[in-house]
Amino acid sequence: MSLRIKKGIYRKIFLLLIPILVAAGLTASGCGVENSPEGAVRKFFKAWEEGNWKAYKSCIAPEKRKLSKVEDELARMRFEQTKVRFEGIELKVQRSQEDRNKAVVHLRSGKIKYTAVIMGEKKTEVQDIGKMPENERPFFETVRVGGKWYVIIDL
Repeated sequence: MSLRIKKGIYRKIFLLLIPILVAAGLTASGCGVENSPEGAVRKFFKAWEEGNWKAYKSCIAPEKRKLSKVEDELARMRFEQTKVRFEGIELKVQRSQEDRNKAVVHLRSGKIKYTAVIMGEKKTEVQDIGKMPENERPFFETVRVGGKWYVIIDL
């Protein structure tokens, strides 16, 4: 009788824990993608591609966002002048051995297309990352501040 009661109690406890374990697993997997060095760079790229200044700035490390009103406006104007499109970008994360809150995200392949009006004429340039020498490929330094990853770049 007591064995049967114990099995019943364990079964009930297990059934009660399933939703909690599933929720924890979903939360952890979601954060692993979004809240990571790669996730920060991808969010940064998306905001840049969409021309969303507010979202773009939110991806940048807090210490790099501290600008005067005039500096911020000039940075926004430069941002708005160049349209960018990312295609097939493959990233590789290199975590710092010295500081677990720092990482470098390297672009391995894909294309970046820049379009801007220069002296009244629309100019477009395409960077094919995979065709570039490995030591010349773009990379982004990232930092974790308050548990969230950001791109370290000057505005």
